[in-house]
Amino acid sequence: MTASARLRGVDTESIVDTFDIAVVQTGSRIGAWQQNIDAVRAEVQSLAAGGSKLIVLPELFASGYDLDSIETMAESVPGRTSTALGALAAETDTVLVTAIAFRDADGVVFDSSLVVGPGGLIALGHKRRADCW
Repeated sequence: MTASARLRGVDTESIVDTFDIAVVQTGSRIGAWQQNIDAVRAEVQSLAAGGSKLIVLPELFASGYDLDSIETMAESVPGRTSTALGALAAETDTVLVTAIAFRDADGVVFDSSLVVGPGGLIALGHKRRADCW
């Protein structure tokens, strides 16, 4: 167990010693949310069947990467991407990590990290405001 885990108050008794991590690199189409989700779903299911427990997905894969349309692509959490990924994480018993264009309650858009697991949302962290790209 790492010292950093102990310092953050993590219950080290319940943490496994090793687990497989996978990184997905896939193309996505702008405006083709369902198609993008379906493509990642197939990748995650395959990786989970092979034993991966933590799977990192491309940034903005669900919406497609189009910074000129970031305002229209932004969504809340919970929202359709976090809900779809939460269901996929529960189905595959994995933790999924990605970044989405997130719109907060005040309408501010952020490039935000999203982490979901079998039990739902684990973390949502704002990396930067969208108007700072």
